[in-house]
Amino acid sequence: SHPACGTCGIASAKAKSPPTDRVSKFDSTKSDVMTKEKLKPGELVSMDSITISIPGRPFSGRGGDLSKFSHGATIFHDAATNIIQVYPQRTISASDTLLSKEKFEQFMWEKAGARVLHYHSDQGIFVSKAFKADCDEKHQSQTFSAVGAKWQNGLAESAVKSTFWRARHFMLHAALHWSTNGSDDPSYWPQAVAYSCWIHNRLPSKDHGFSPLELLTNVKSDHGELRRARVFGCPAYVLDARLQDKHKVPKFAHRAHLGQFMGFSEETSSTAALVRHLGTQNLSTQLHCTFDEKFETVFGMLGGEDEPLDDVTSIIWDKLFDTSRDWYVDPEFDAIGDDLVYEVPFLADEWL
Repeated sequence: SHPACGTCGIASAKAKSPPTDRVSKFDSTKSDVMTKEKLKPGELVSMDSITISIPGRPFSGRGGDLSKFSHGATIFHDAATNIIQVYPQRTISASDTLLSKEKFEQFMWEKAGARVLHYHSDQGIFVSKAFKADCDEKHQSQTFSAVGAKWQNGLAESAVKSTFWRARHFMLHAALHWSTNGSDDPSYWPQAVAYSCWIHNRLPSKDHGFSPLELLTNVKSDHGELRRARVFGCPAYVLDARLQDKHKVPKFAHRAHLGQFMGFSEETSSTAALVRHLGTQNLSTQLHCTFDEKFETVFGMLGGEDEPLDDVTSIIWDKLFDTSRDWYVDPEFDAIGDDLVYEVPFLADEWL
């Protein structure tokens, strides 16, 4: 059996279903009813909107302007390629959802020259006049699930489940291994969700060996980007800006600064990581980084959630006291016990 994983225990916990004698039967003839004969990118795109109660940080800047925080997202899933894209939004309004739609259509066009022909979704914001008018203007058809019948939009619902499942594991894994410096802040869910999509779109399928991006672009990948993937939320040591510019720094000055890896930006190469500055909270892309993917250089939650740092400090202190201290033996006397043979050196008051 696999070793126990604390992250999985916390992130995957769910209520047990009551015992039942009913046997579910899987009808293989209906498993691909939505994707049958949808063989070209853009012929069928499923979408869904998600409301999230935790405000999400924007992908750049210091996060001081709360008006720019996200309170939801729209997810898009292309049936032909299994491509998934999620776009955080400040509101789940028609105007913000149309902006996400525009971003997805631009993504499909830039990657493969593909136009979206048909959208399938729940009702909600997608039946608004503004959204339907935009689809009509672009000659895009729409179909909708019945009210309360979320399974009729199964492709988008499955994409939501898998994408946010990975993102939740990313964030909780980082929080368990690094509980200081604001590294367990849940407001970074947009970055975790974006990295979840980034991984999914580049991960080869077990069925046919191609990734969604390969199917979309029709170009075989050497998976170099995937090999450069890092553990989300891990410590990232960014080279000092002066050294990046080929300048010198004082001999005993820090040559790197500690930050936190937050994924990759779609707007830059995967060789440049998105890193959070621990002091200013600024998010920026950085090229010259060293990553601690095992979280060996930071503190994590080894004890209770209330005082994790005290527990860690206590363990370190015990080890130092046992193995890394100098001490003197007790005073020694001769065999008779009258004459002092060895006297312990005097210890000044300031050390007591």
